[in-house]
Amino acid sequence: MPFAQALRLAPSQFPDTSERSPILHQLLENALGVGRLKRLHAQLPAGLEGAAFVEGALELLGIKPSCSDAEVRRIPRRGAVIVAANHPFGGAEGLALLALLLRVRPDVKVIASEMLAGIPELRPLLLPVDNLHTDGGVSRNFTPLRSGIRWLQGGGLLLIFPAGTVSHWQWAEGCVADPSWSRHLATLVRRGGAQVVPAHIPGSNGPLFQWSGMIHERLRTLLLPREMLRRQGRPLEVRFGQAIPQTQLVERPDTEMVAYLRWRTYLLGERRDGKSARARQDATVPGEELISAIPGARLAAELEALPAERCLAAQGPYRVYVASFGEIPSVMVEIGRLREYTFRQVGEGTGMASDLDRFDHSYLHLVLWHMEYQEVVGAYRLGASDHVTSPEDLYTSTLFRYDQTFLERMGPALELGRSFIRPEYQKQFAPLFLLWKGIGGYVARNPRYRTLFGPVSISAEYGDRIRRILTAGLRADSQRSELNNLVAARSPFPSEPLPVAGCARQGSDCRPTAVDLADVLADVAPDLGGMPVLLRHYLGLGGRVVAPLNRDPDFADAVDALIVVDLLQSERKTLERYLGADATEAFLAKNAAGQPAANCA
Repeated sequence: MPFAQALRLAPSQFPDTSERSPILHQLLENALGVGRLKRLHAQLPAGLEGAAFVEGALELLGIKPSCSDAEVRRIPRRGAVIVAANHPFGGAEGLALLALLLRVRPDVKVIASEMLAGIPELRPLLLPVDNLHTDGGVSRNFTPLRSGIRWLQGGGLLLIFPAGTVSHWQWAEGCVADPSWSRHLATLVRRGGAQVVPAHIPGSNGPLFQWSGMIHERLRTLLLPREMLRRQGRPLEVRFGQAIPQTQLVERPDTEMVAYLRWRTYLLGERRDGKSARARQDATVPGEELISAIPGARLAAELEALPAERCLAAQGPYRVYVASFGEIPSVMVEIGRLREYTFRQVGEGTGMASDLDRFDHSYLHLVLWHMEYQEVVGAYRLGASDHVTSPEDLYTSTLFRYDQTFLERMGPALELGRSFIRPEYQKQFAPLFLLWKGIGGYVARNPRYRTLFGPVSISAEYGDRIRRILTAGLRADSQRSELNNLVAARSPFPSEPLPVAGCARQGSDCRPTAVDLADVLADVAPDLGGMPVLLRHYLGLGGRVVAPLNRDPDFADAVDALIVVDLLQSERKTLERYLGADATEAFLAKNAAGQPAANCA
């Protein structure tokens, strides 16, 4: 068994007392658990090595790696991959990770201590490193580093514990955690051309292990066999994060890259347990009883009375209309009811019987209508910045402070907001796509509006930890916009991530970018389905957050991001999807001759 063999094969670390004092030697082996591990090791069939030995050892110890199929699928099947893991126990997690990885692909190596390299059965899987000796160990450790780079350059998978030693009490962190991670991890990423999969194993060794290490680090090592036996018969949970492409890492300096990868690893330990998704189905925002639904025939009559050119998009039974409040008063009453109903389902809403405000009377409204069912499926509202007399005439001014300078720098722009798709249609692709086809149709007819802006809400159901992560990534992205200094949140939401256990010292090095956010959310809150749909959609259009995020206590404590999209910065194929090829050509030609809008990117 690993540590039994390792202790025997590392005499400079654990002097052999068997000849000088066999009784003392036997007592020590039994006290430390070495004797029991030897007896277990003897039960393994002879000739096992590599993957077969790993599986046999885990079965003998009764240690069952626990990991969902969805997370195992996050491990790329081919190509250069580094799996970077925390090191809480010292042995069991290495076997568990090797077993899981070898079930996915055969080309797996692990950078392990020289002590483990003394186990003949594991040698085919190991790139040994000496973390026990200080004299000469540094120079010797360049050999596994070079071997690791070559392995990655050949397209292999490399498992690494960047701490090099087992997690133990860290005074600076105030908890049991890995010591500092090696900067060699950054070298492997850069020179090996590898993507990185974070892996987190919850738990830690016992109090005796922690206290012994405060006396001398070698006492901790002596207790590793005992800690291995403590894992017997218990499941060992492993969490894999989303694979992080090398291109998202190499822009960071080495120290920052390593800190960020450590943060992504320990962040997996903060993962929500999925109960929120179930709670969301049962616990909506309390409030007044909603108004009664308007009969479909009355709604249909108002929409059918609109001029034909008010239909901006059509597909199957769906139609998208644009109209003012006064043209469709009954439809607007129904929209107010549906807004409130839909927003309450995701932990938002005003708490009123209907969600209509003073801005609805002066804005235009996009209405997604189902002709067969005679019902409103969704809606958007549009406010033209060049049709208002002051910023106070725009809804966003209630959430963010800005003056006429901000509007002038954007140029003619459309404020988008209060969008919704009723819950029973949200899993379908067509509704949101058609609403955006409607926006595209309106822009095609009014090409002076090259800029779209508006608030995107992040509901309280995400929790402050996740919203702080989102805020940090989006806020860092907003610093690049020249509009950033022209807008301020009325009730700013904190822009620094909450500390993560094991990474309290990392600070701003852990801040994600907007590009990372979807994967970070998938890691820490898989039950929420990732990033809010509209936020993801705006970012996909090239949108940028241009102000600190705002907390809105009047909308169930939602947090709002102010997004600005310069359509000339969007990909042409994206514009063609919503405007059509001919209209895109005309839109680009019209705006190419005009004055440039403010740089939002």
